Amino acid sequence: MIYMWALPQTQRWKGIRFDGLLVYPDRRIPIAQNAIDDQFITGLRTLIRRVGALAPAVKVPSLR
Repeated sequence: MIYMWALPQTQRWKGIRFDGLLVYPDRRIPIAQNAIDDQFITGLRTLIRRVGALAPAVKVPSLR
């Protein structure tokens, strides 16, 4: 889904929206272009800031 958000921001693909497809060994899951909504973009930007920060991310235990 990241490419679905990022490519339309480049000069070559500006303004073009993409549908996506997750491919698993036993199934395929289509991802509609409207899945790239404000909530997704906000979460992605938050993740990028966290990963790119100078300070390491806070360690938290897995939910599993």
